[in-house]
Amino acid sequence: MWIEITSDIFETKDSKSFYFIFNLLTWNPSGSVARYNIYTDSRDVSETENYQNLNTDDKKLLDDEFDAYITSNGKIRYTITNNNKGNYSFNLDEAIRFFIQPASIILENNKNDAAFIQAIVHHFEARNSYGAQALMDHINNGWIQFENAGGCSNVENFIEGKLQSFNDLSVKNNAYNYKYVRCMVILDSDKEYSGEGQKPGYTKLESYLISKNLLNYHFLEKRMMENYMPDEVIESLRNNKTVAWINVYNILNDEQKNFLNYKSGFSKEKDEKGIRKPLKAEISALYAISKANFDILDNGLNYPNFKENFPALFLSSGHVNKFTLKTRAGNDELERVLDKMKSLI
Repeated sequence: MWIEITSDIFETKDSKSFYFIFNLLTWNPSGSVARYNIYTDSRDVSETENYQNLNTDDKKLLDDEFDAYITSNGKIRYTITNNNKGNYSFNLDEAIRFFIQPASIILENNKNDAAFIQAIVHHFEARNSYGAQALMDHINNGWIQFENAGGCSNVENFIEGKLQSFNDLSVKNNAYNYKYVRCMVILDSDKEYSGEGQKPGYTKLESYLISKNLLNYHFLEKRMMENYMPDEVIESLRNNKTVAWINVYNILNDEQKNFLNYKSGFSKEKDEKGIRKPLKAEISALYAISKANFDILDNGLNYPNFKENFPALFLSSGHVNKFTLKTRAGNDELERVLDKMKSLI
């Protein structure tokens, strides 16, 4: 991410704030990428006291960053300036509050779902010439954090809590408080078949995110994150308790795998008499298989502590790689998710 520091910021008399934001932006832990890239033409600021008080290494850094910006055709994402205009520029006080906070990837369950996201980053993000992966470095350094929303219906409340912490800053700077939030929302679709429309809760959440100009979100195309687990991993779980389920899973087509609830099978909702309700016609049509095979899937995959242990396989199984993930995804969805995550850095 390229951040421009304009000459008027170098001219500030608040040198303590200036050096704080400069060091924050350019901090480069050992063996890691720098948190941000900064763009300033030293020729425009060389006479300022703040520039002259920089050490030799920092002055060289500015020159190196300037050259890298020019040669890479860099694009400015944010500007730190006293001429504050719009959602992508900040004065010194705003910049400190904005850039010191970690970016958030908001999940339904950050403890379990984060493994899927980390697998995407690890296997799909290209390494730079030093062998580093920028997104993974940001995650490892805590610059990107996984947040627990606790389900689609609670995402709005979660974000509202974040927004409130910026109310005083927004009033002081005549800005909307959502200007200061850096996040991405990634949620299961909870769809039970491919033609099912977006559930009302997701439509409501999408409208809310758009109203707050929080446009970086993704609702998965498959039912849930578990449905992206490579078939090779499923096969590796074969034992006397799982063999029946895996044998049936192996004869399913991709669409059936995409919307199957691995843990619980099919809806077991009951009517007022305690009798199990018939499945939706679309689900029955999708899983037009023998009753014996249907019953096996309906019992779910017998994998211990499923909600915690199964997602962990995205990171622990040697069968997870770019090829197997992409094969199970079936399209470029994971690349699209990665590109949205990259916009956080």
